[in-house]
Amino acid sequence: MPWLARSLADALPTTSHYLAYAHNTSVGTGWIDFPPGSNFAELHGGAVLGDQRSRGFYSALFDARAAEAQQRGYAYLAVDAAPLSRPILLRRGFQFICETAPWRHPAPVPPTPPSG
Repeated sequence: MPWLARSLADALPTTSHYLAYAHNTSVGTGWIDFPPGSNFAELHGGAVLGDQRSRGFYSALFDARAAEAQQRGYAYLAVDAAPLSRPILLRRGFQFICETAPWRHPAPVPPTPPSG
């Protein structure tokens, strides 16, 4: 996903990236955005490989990102999580507010030049 790599690189000044490892192999990832002027740090991309779930990696990634947000002085955390993450986040004090759905706006169609 080149668009994601480009987006993450552009955000480096206000974003931290985390990887979880098991036996020198990356098994999970997550990042956190720190929007300037906001009280909300934003959790993104929390994911663990299927065969590594239920081993505490997701929680460790969450804990590390939450600790950094607190150290940076952010009062709140926001997350747009998949249903698989919801039980873990609810146990950590989050409140479910609503479902979301990803949408992509189609590229604009260039105008047709006048004929004649």
